[in-house]
Amino acid sequence: MSGTEICRVLEKYLLYFAGVLLLPLGVAILYDFFIEQPYFQTPSTFAFLETIAVCLILSKIAFFCGRKATLRSLHRKEGILFVVLIWFITTAIAALPFQFTKTIPNPVDAYFETMSGLTTTGVSIIQAKAYDASGHEIPITIKNPLDTSVSYTFYGTVPPLKDPHTGAVFRDGVEALGKPLLFWRSFLQWLGGVGIVVLFISVLPALGVGGKFLYESEMPGLTKEGMTPHIRKTAEALWKIYVGLTLAQIILHMATDPSMSLFDATTLSFSTISTGGFTVHNEGLAFYHNAGVAWIMAIFMILGGISFALYYHCFRRKFHYLKDPEFYCYAIFLFCGSAFIAFNLWKIGRFSFTEICGYGPFQAISAISTTGFSITNYDSWPMSAQLLLIFFMYVGGMSGSAVGGLKVIRCIVIFRVMLQKIESFFRPGIVRVIQIGNKDVSYKIQMSVFAFFCIMLVLALFGNYLLVLDHIDPLTSLGVISTTITNTGLLFGGIGSQVSLSYLSNFSKIVSIFSMLLGRLEFFSLLVLLFPTFWRSR
Repeated sequence: MSGTEICRVLEKYLLYFAGVLLLPLGVAILYDFFIEQPYFQTPSTFAFLETIAVCLILSKIAFFCGRKATLRSLHRKEGILFVVLIWFITTAIAALPFQFTKTIPNPVDAYFETMSGLTTTGVSIIQAKAYDASGHEIPITIKNPLDTSVSYTFYGTVPPLKDPHTGAVFRDGVEALGKPLLFWRSFLQWLGGVGIVVLFISVLPALGVGGKFLYESEMPGLTKEGMTPHIRKTAEALWKIYVGLTLAQIILHMATDPSMSLFDATTLSFSTISTGGFTVHNEGLAFYHNAGVAWIMAIFMILGGISFALYYHCFRRKFHYLKDPEFYCYAIFLFCGSAFIAFNLWKIGRFSFTEICGYGPFQAISAISTTGFSITNYDSWPMSAQLLLIFFMYVGGMSGSAVGGLKVIRCIVIFRVMLQKIESFFRPGIVRVIQIGNKDVSYKIQMSVFAFFCIMLVLALFGNYLLVLDHIDPLTSLGVISTTITNTGLLFGGIGSQVSLSYLSNFSKIVSIFSMLLGRLEFFSLLVLLFPTFWRSR
């Protein structure tokens, strides 16, 4: 294990990330000094300047530590450790603007919100602070609607914005962050959609062969093969597709809803195509009062759950790749999931046509794509419909896309192996080779899939246990762990969809942070660091 090699690449990474910060800095300058005067808030411009300075200082420190590096590329161990370090370091740096502006005073809250963005989980801790008539902060109490004997008392996480002359509150909740930080929050999801490391593979010429290991560690899903023979060109192709889909959604939003601002169209597109789920208004998607906005988002949530490799092959007119069994199963999940949710709502007999045919399919798509957008209070839905949403969250979309969860291809492998084992119980002499499409599924892949499934199950149970130890009721803790480990953002259980996770203690928030990162890195890259043999010499 060579720390100098890691520092050498880390120095370049931090330098490029400082360059990425120039975009939100430009947005901050625009809003602070031209559109929204800093008269109303602490200018975000200086916060981003300070963050860039911190990034550059860390880059110089990494350069000093890695100046004696001799190898030209990272080996596998260094590559895995580099990916994990990048996620922790990037999250810490990206959380600094929230800290410097004091919009999210608690460092754990700022780190949680940033990790939720980068992992495209989309669950938030933002809750407006409450004050009494004399201006003193008071705690907030919420009750569990499923068990009114259970309640949580906590303080809000975000102070409101007040006019310095009159003292009147003119923004609270998520809107109190200000437009520059709201842009940054959504942009973080967009960066994390196909992986922050994948972005820099396309611009870091120094990685060489080691870039392959970074790509494998970063890209979610079972299949890790590149779309082109060169990993760097594969990363470039991924981002071209990603940018193209984002621009297409922005244009459609502006074309179909003239009242929507460019800012809203951009941030919504960032959160949708990355399957993230952050919104920039306290009312969420209900702010827009436009069915066209929801349908466009539903379409792009579906597109965000499709493998980027499939787009690449279709752009090259290799349409036979559309025969991929995973793509068929993903389409079936979407159709059947929407139909099942609609049927469950119709069967109750107390939901309107709009809720059955509009809200039901939208929430099903949001769960399968692990985006986490919500346009209705699904806590009032029958438990059968809510359980279906949780099941879809764990399934997820296609491998090699921006979604979380198990991925459809793994579900196919698990199903096929289960069928084979059941058949072998009464026909032990039959030996079948499991195939998906025209490809054999090796025993190594089968074991990898079942190991992934078992690890997800064990970690979900362990995380649930830790939250219960922290005095979170079992149903609520199950919902928190399910939404974080699948990187979805939909909340279930006792507290449900209408509040943030601000009621969690710092301990539970830290557990949730690790749960989000474990789900995003698909467990292995992070868990391997726990093995003592990993830290021994190469």
